[in-house]
Amino acid sequence: MTKLKLLFLLGLFSCSAIGGVTKEGYFRPNGRGYGEPFPSVSRGLTAAPTATGYGIQYHGGRVMPGPHKIYYLYYGNWAGNAAPVILSDLANGLNQSPYFSIVSGYSTSASIISNVVGYGGSVYDPGSKGTVLSDAAILQSLQNAINGGKLPLDENGIYFVITSKEISASSGFCSSYCAFHAASNIGLTRLRYAFIGNPDRCPNLCSPQAISPNNNSAADSIANNVAHELIETITDPDFTAWYDSKGLEVSDKCSWNFGLTQLAPNGSKWNAKLGSRLFLLQTNWINIPGPNKTGHCGLN
Repeated sequence: MTKLKLLFLLGLFSCSAIGGVTKEGYFRPNGRGYGEPFPSVSRGLTAAPTATGYGIQYHGGRVMPGPHKIYYLYYGNWAGNAAPVILSDLANGLNQSPYFSIVSGYSTSASIISNVVGYGGSVYDPGSKGTVLSDAAILQSLQNAINGGKLPLDENGIYFVITSKEISASSGFCSSYCAFHAASNIGLTRLRYAFIGNPDRCPNLCSPQAISPNNNSAADSIANNVAHELIETITDPDFTAWYDSKGLEVSDKCSWNFGLTQLAPNGSKWNAKLGSRLFLLQTNWINIPGPNKTGHCGLN
């Protein structure tokens, strides 16, 4: 059995935990990963949906209409690593792509979600908060970069804190999640961000394949998790918008499902061409009816 198949069968999720159940029977996500081999995490509360989609429900909260910008904070030692180039190409390649355009299917009566996205910039933090990051330290590193003028404060931005191999996270990276998304405030501006741990710390859990399309397994695995968290942050930025009765967000419903793949020249698998690069990105829940009169996992 291949590792990719094993991961899929285990149901490993990179973000969005099941939250608490109410009398209506709906769980609420809280941005944390769960599923075997990861244990369940704390549960929150939610209300019944205000509208029903095709296998997923809208709960009345905000989505991010865009146009969107992707910002990266590279934490730790990234010297000599090509990951920043690969990931900036990912951000630009997603723009109006069939892959990213699935977000438009989660528009609401109040907000039409744009399929426009681009790379907004990067900043480096060599380790101001140490090598073991708490959730508070992750957020503080990002806030310091914004408050110090190294990154703009952008209400349409999605910010990713990406760690190098020597950095761990105390709240459960490699034991209860590969990545997560969250939200906070800077003044009156809502800050939407995600943490992406380095898959080289636990490749058996957070990397879909050892050989990757861009010959950088960590960067390509990070790209998969960035795509996951990006889609979910836009469609459920505050955990009050789109998710199903189990608390699964748009990408959670298809975690580690890669659909039809092809072989790259180096023998790795890929399923999405963005710009000039090949990537292996998980599918997402498409909010249109399929053969079974419900949505389905797909790449576009």
